[in-house]
Amino acid sequence: MNCIKFPLGAIGFLLLVGCVHTNKQADEKAVANKQPQPKLIKPVARRIWIESQVHENGSVYIDGHWKYVIQKESSWTK
Repeated sequence: MNCIKFPLGAIGFLLLVGCVHTNKQADEKAVANKQPQPKLIKPVARRIWIESQVHENGSVYIDGHWKYVIQKESSWTK
């Protein structure tokens, strides 16, 4: 039974050490490439109230509603 436990334990240990080692390498690369991330600027929108309307000789009624017009789209900072 001890003959089986040792090789399985050794394989498990090597897998654990290998995973930890690759994570350290990824962390070191992230620290080396440390640059500030750009921020997203919110869009600028204007809200306009559209009054209720009757079209086509009274057969079509459009209820009052808000219309949103985007004046400036969202963008990334430099």
